[in-house]
Amino acid sequence: MTKYILVPILAALCPLALPMGRNFEYEYATLNAYACLLLIPISAWLYPTFLPIRKRLLFMLLGILGNLIPALVVFSWKICPCASGEFRTFWWLQTLPHLCLGFAVATWIEHARRQGFSRMRLALICGFVLSISCLALAAQIWWEPQKRATHIFAGFLHGAIYDSWIPLDAGVAWMRMSHICLALALFTGVILDRHRQRWPAVILCFMSWFICHWQARQSPSQSHGLAALIESMPDTRLGPGFTLHYLNRPLDGEFQRRLENIYQSARFHSQDLMRLLAVPNPDVHIFVYPNREAKKLWFGGDGTDITDVVTPSIHITLEGWPHPTLRHELVHAIASRFAYHGIGFHPNMAFTEGLATALAPRDDDMSLHEGAADIIENRRVAQIEQLFSPLFWSESGSRAYTVAGSLILYLLEQGGLDKVKALYAGSSWEDAFGQPAEQVIGAWQGYLKKHYTRQGPALQAEALYRYPGILRDACPHSKAMLAKNEGFLLKQRQPGGWKPMQDYWPWRVQLDQDPGARILVLQQRFRALAQGGEDFDFDRDLKALNPKPPKIMENVEAFILATDRRIQLGDLKTAEHELKEYIRLVQDLYIGDGTLRQLWVRWLLLRDVPETRNQPWLRLLGGIERQLPDDLDPDATWIETYLFLRNKPSSTIGIKVLDRIARTPLPAELPETFRLEWWKFLGEAYLQKGDMMAAIAMYSHAVKIAPEGSHASLKLLVQELEYRKMPQATTH
Repeated sequence: MTKYILVPILAALCPLALPMGRNFEYEYATLNAYACLLLIPISAWLYPTFLPIRKRLLFMLLGILGNLIPALVVFSWKICPCASGEFRTFWWLQTLPHLCLGFAVATWIEHARRQGFSRMRLALICGFVLSISCLALAAQIWWEPQKRATHIFAGFLHGAIYDSWIPLDAGVAWMRMSHICLALALFTGVILDRHRQRWPAVILCFMSWFICHWQARQSPSQSHGLAALIESMPDTRLGPGFTLHYLNRPLDGEFQRRLENIYQSARFHSQDLMRLLAVPNPDVHIFVYPNREAKKLWFGGDGTDITDVVTPSIHITLEGWPHPTLRHELVHAIASRFAYHGIGFHPNMAFTEGLATALAPRDDDMSLHEGAADIIENRRVAQIEQLFSPLFWSESGSRAYTVAGSLILYLLEQGGLDKVKALYAGSSWEDAFGQPAEQVIGAWQGYLKKHYTRQGPALQAEALYRYPGILRDACPHSKAMLAKNEGFLLKQRQPGGWKPMQDYWPWRVQLDQDPGARILVLQQRFRALAQGGEDFDFDRDLKALNPKPPKIMENVEAFILATDRRIQLGDLKTAEHELKEYIRLVQDLYIGDGTLRQLWVRWLLLRDVPETRNQPWLRLLGGIERQLPDDLDPDATWIETYLFLRNKPSSTIGIKVLDRIARTPLPAELPETFRLEWWKFLGEAYLQKGDMMAAIAMYSHAVKIAPEGSHASLKLLVQELEYRKMPQATTH
């Protein structure tokens, strides 16, 4: 029957109707799998024909092979640059089990038609089974903390949509093999008429299912429930309103230091948010995963930290201090106690994420209002209204969270926390603010336009908000997978002989001509030249990315690389002159504090530091080598002192040297960003030394000069340190 061959090919073509389905990776394989599970049984429902077993098996095999035809065409004609290993991995993991299941259900439907079942009866049976199974899956994901699953109909659901890297383990593979066994059990139970043939085959399939299912359950990636996570992270510490769960490593000093920082931060932020949101005892579980790989497999989030609002529980990794997402996730967890009619969050995700973004300020160059003004002014989101709908997730996190955070921050500034809480709890705009949504949002946009819209180009904002989001990205999972270099399973997904350090960025440039990737390739070539490696036509490639004035951030980075090349060739005077002129050129282009400091550091080194002393620092800045002096020269200039403080581990700097650094006067000509960095690094160094009072003093200096983008976060940081020096903060 041609339908057995043509329908799987049609199913393989269906994903191409959607932009994300044109990446031949996880999304393509998953959409293909769903199409197979839907279209193959429908074809049997419409045109039932019960074929002999040998003929049926032949057509099924041809149909499975036919499902591969679009991918073979895509890869042989180089239409899609995705890694073929990613396609193969997710095709057999997602699509093949659904092909088997689709054919098994189709065979059962044709058999049932022979037994006199009506189409309506069959549709009701299939719809009932599918609905009950999917409702059970939805209940599992809702009521249990894990946000990933491996389901017979839904397939392997890897978790957060923003995650581009999708790690796998044996548990996922065993579970999908168990689904194939169930499909074979259904198929053999229908196709074999004789009891002597049927029952041994069915029993064998169920035994295979049991073995595969049992093997899968040995993996944490296939366990569910709060108890499973507690078993994986059995060590606990109690704090006000929370329990911290972790897997202790007693002999690892860095682990203990980071864990202590997370615990103390959780104490401060939990109490601060309980007071602010008027929630007395939220009883939050905070799970600290040993690494991102474990977090993705055990819970379902890699680069995305997540709060489960039902438990409530927070799921983070062991990052440095201040932790980048802890307070943000605590807002979600504590606010779940009064959120939208008791469901734990607001279904309008702009409110849910906006509240957490507004109440958990980050240390950024641009404030929320500045970023949102740029996004709206330059139409980086086609329709701003779509961010207040389910399409919120279609935008990149940098755009969506910035706009949502700016709106909620505006509502907090204009209306106060009580009105925002009422809106978050389910009140209408009219009840909470006395105005319809369109009027309030319009007033917010007018406020941004009046106070925050910048005149002229903002290169940093363009780079920050350029990324369109994973649903519109080209080959996002290949980008994440090919950059990694560990594990047997990972190697099976990469091309033979793949060397990430050598092969990755040239591949990225061929993929989408991304200017950031081209800069990184040039940086690799520059280091190779500096270390006496192969000679490239480096200057030609660099010139194409170095227009004046610069149009994008990568143009500024190309100029810095060209300066490093000139320094490498010994033309220091010309490099110094060009740096001075370039700093004047970009002073109104909003290139960001970090890039501005890169220009100034090189200029100050060339201007103020003797050539005998500046070369190690220049080679460090160029990424050629990292050889730092053991101690700070007594005659060191301020820029040498700054670089020593910034690059030397704080634990290796003696307290006397640190005190001498802190007394060093700052040059009056420096941009304010240097002063801010100076006080922050001094604060961090004193904190490492255990001198809390000195650390607070340094960070307090930073607060006084901090711009809007970092002022609130630094102020919170000082408040946290003042809280930590109180006696009760040291109790366990």
